[in-house]
Amino acid sequence: MSAPQQFSKISQATQFIIDQLGSDIRLATPLGLGKPNQLLNEIYDHACDTPTTSLKIYTALSLALPDVKEDLGRRFFAPFAKRHLGDNYPQLKYSVAALRDKIPKNISVHEFYLQAGTALRSKHLQRNYQSVNYTHAAENILRVGANVIVQLMACKKKDGKTLYSLSCNPDLTLDVVDLYKQADQKILVIGVVHPDLPFLAGDAQVPEEFFDAIVDSSEVTHELFALPRIPISKEDHLIGYYASLLIRDEGTLQIGIGSLADAVVAALIVRQNQNGLYLKLKSFLKPIPKAQSSPFTKGLYGLTELLTDGFMHLRTSQILKRYVSDESSSEQTYLHGSFILGSKPFYKWLKNLPPEEAKGLRMTRVSKVNDLYDPQESLLRQQRIHPRFLNTTMQMSLLGEAMSETLPNANVVSGVGGQYNFVAMSSELKDSISVLMLRSFRIDNKGRRVSNIVWDPRHITIPRHLRDVVITEYGIAELKGKTDEECIIAMLAIT
Repeated sequence: MSAPQQFSKISQATQFIIDQLGSDIRLATPLGLGKPNQLLNEIYDHACDTPTTSLKIYTALSLALPDVKEDLGRRFFAPFAKRHLGDNYPQLKYSVAALRDKIPKNISVHEFYLQAGTALRSKHLQRNYQSVNYTHAAENILRVGANVIVQLMACKKKDGKTLYSLSCNPDLTLDVVDLYKQADQKILVIGVVHPDLPFLAGDAQVPEEFFDAIVDSSEVTHELFALPRIPISKEDHLIGYYASLLIRDEGTLQIGIGSLADAVVAALIVRQNQNGLYLKLKSFLKPIPKAQSSPFTKGLYGLTELLTDGFMHLRTSQILKRYVSDESSSEQTYLHGSFILGSKPFYKWLKNLPPEEAKGLRMTRVSKVNDLYDPQESLLRQQRIHPRFLNTTMQMSLLGEAMSETLPNANVVSGVGGQYNFVAMSSELKDSISVLMLRSFRIDNKGRRVSNIVWDPRHITIPRHLRDVVITEYGIAELKGKTDEECIIAMLAIT
């Protein structure tokens, strides 16, 4: 492989892509944090100004600020956004246009996971949504014939050399590049250095020859997109506490994002550091078979597609401390993740990890985290002992089916993501529990309480044959191996 082109300006990379691809640009860019917004905006502007150019964007989780229209809301939100993201955060132009259904005819945006709830009124994004499991998204990129990847990355100097890391998003890029090599097809890979991205090791660290072009520009000064802290309701705390009772010492943990995941972490920290209080809380609940309530002596190993603030708190609370041997490097590892998204303190913690701590946090491809079909499958199974896969859903049926991403009217709220992957993998591992968490009710747009436990949830994400454990604020329903009648009785008990 030859050395990559080196650019000091975003516009140089834009022109390089145009020179290489002409008027047919089929662009892939990572989900979430790994998007080089400035480069994407220049490519979008070029396509807007050149109607003969066809631009197709393949991605997921395009992070956008709320579109606040009311005067009072704007007066509150504008100073918050300035404090949180600074004066020069570059909003993704393609995302703003797609959400408003004002995207030019020569441009299309195809996402396999939407920022939750934001695209319900976008005809463009709903029409072009691609329903695939996270682990199949890389194959989908090959199938649609994407011809360029653009991605944010981190770099650092060591012994006079410049080292590069895919940092927040090795998840799909590594798999896509490998698939294109196997198919003997060409795809350009453009890396844009962001000075604030943490340099994360593991499979995320790649040689400079991995890229066709590298942009290291003083123009990239904007802050990273950071999530605000979300309050945890009393219902969420109850759900989190119930879930924490299922997690075994010396086990494996996967959690997602949001207030329910935060509530699980909060309960685990109380269990570890205030065990007397934790046991007192347990005494108020109905007896739960095989409940785990002791502090963690051997600790947990983290295995997660999405690495969030919760794992930082578990590590600093001496819970995330079980080590496994990394299959690629043989380094001792306490956490494998595929992409990161979180708060400013979380990014700072990652960036400032001491060398020994940083060695134990390994970023890798999503195909390795989310399933077992790997040349190292035997080792992966040895690592993943007593696994607990915790995910959030919107509705459950009385038969144990989950509706996690699509409304009854077929509008997509978010996407399948990796939920099905983890539920299916759980059924393949010993002493494994797949937990689906949800609040028992919601408030509809008329102010009424409506149950989230229903008879017919319509669009199913998780089928009944994979049912396992469901948790609401009213308790735990254990469904694996139950008859349909027993399943219905158990679900009614947590409505």
